[in-house]
Parts: sequence; C-alpha cells; structure tokens
Amino acid sequence: KASNSPFPSAKVIGEAFVEQYYQILHQSPELICKFYHLSSTVSRPNSDSVITSVKTMQAINDIILSFSSVNDKARINAVHSQNSHKDGIIVLVTGCLVKDNVAKNFSQSFFLAPQHSGFFMCNDVFMFV
Repeated sequence: KASNSPFPSAKVIGEAFVEQYYQILHQSPELICKFYHLSSTVSRPNSDSVITSVKTMQAINDIILSFSSVNDKARINAVHSQNSHKDGIIVLVTGCLVKDNVAKNFSQSFFLAPQHSGFFMCNDVFMFV
C-alpha cells in the first residue's frame, strides 16, 4: 500500500539510519552511544558466541566498544525496513564484517522507536551467521 504521508518511508529512514550508524561505528565508535536511549537493549555475541544482552547506557557503550574497533569494516549486503508498532521501524541488516582480517557474515536487527527529534535504537541484536 502506498503511503500519502509527508514523512519519509520506512525504507528511506532505515537505509539512512544504517549508513549513518555504520559510518559512526567505524570512524568514531566512542560516539555510537548517541544512537541509544535509557530504555534501549543491545545484544552482542561474546567470545564463545553466546549472546549477551545489556540495558544500561554504560553497559551498552562498553559492549559496543569492546566488540567494535576503527579497524573493523562492515560491508552491507542488504537493508530491509518495515513500519512497526507505535510508528517505530524494524530494520534488518545483512552483511560481512571484516575483523582482524577475518570476514564473517552477520545479521543485525534494530527497532527504531520514535522520539521528538527522529528515532533512537530501542532494540539492537547482532549475530554472526
């Protein structure tokens, strides 16, 4: 169904968000916490591939900084977005992460929740596939 909304589509928002997120993640990972909110939950695999979920801003910052570095490079293969609950947007990203010269396929999903000045990442799940 086509939308007559004056707002950008979920596809446009999702793709723009992913481009900005990965650019900041690779160039200035210390700023990545600005994408999150006090109510956010982030999940990442640990060294044993067990998924760990964290909720506090400090824990979110710590888990992302421990998982990512400026030497990592993500190649995005696809971004799919859908409108979701209460004007939120669900975004699914697939790609390949080159970390320490080893390439691994990954999948990452975000739930972007609306806020006064756009969206924040309410949920963020990353896993290698």
